[in-house]
Amino acid sequence: GGRTSQGIDCSGLVQMSYASVGLVLPRDAYQQVFLGQLSATRWHRAGLRKGDTLYFLASDGKIRHTAIYLGDGKYLQAVMPKAKISSLNEGDPEYDAGHSKSFAFAKRLLD
Repeated sequence: GGRTSQGIDCSGLVQMSYASVGLVLPRDAYQQVFLGQLSATRWHRAGLRKGDTLYFLASDGKIRHTAIYLGDGKYLQAVMPKAKISSLNEGDPEYDAGHSKSFAFAKRLLD
């Protein structure tokens, strides 16, 4: 979870966001992935709800990126050094083709 004066990384953003509501998460995305209940997959996104954590695969097939779902296909992610809103929906101005293609699944940490 990178969180320094020079910026924030993806797992640091998710870790800090959940800490603000009292939930302590592990440091890295590959550790955070083991928490919560599966809520959506790359093939079935209908189960996504605001606040779900999203997980993305790297070219080596491992989870290397995470984000927070905002609703309507949009999500908050950190790409060093800053956080930004991106979209899974092709045609949206915030569409992130690379992350949309590498989206693996989502988890629900809070009900």
